[in-house]
Amino acid sequence: NGGLFHMIMAIFTGKGFTDEMCEKPRQKVGWKIEPIDSWLMHAVCFDDSGEIRMTNIWESTEKMEDGFVSRLMPVMRKMGTHHRKLRFTPFTI
Repeated sequence: NGGLFHMIMAIFTGKGFTDEMCEKPRQKVGWKIEPIDSWLMHAVCFDDSGEIRMTNIWESTEKMEDGFVSRLMPVMRKMGTHHRKLRFTPFTI
């Protein structure tokens, strides 16, 4: 692959989220204490209208699906949160 790294970026947007709704999964999943395999970056902000903008970068689509399904999705389901708008973009660095 010539030293290139192929990764996947997941961009999530949606209305009706609060800081608390972002903090709860962080605490319940515990990814700061026990990192999720292949999850390289996580950033969250809110735009002027209050819509959430969340970006996650994973090593691969397969690893993202595994980490998301096994660790994040169960917590999000229990909280009653779901993705409003989700876009996946592969990229290479």
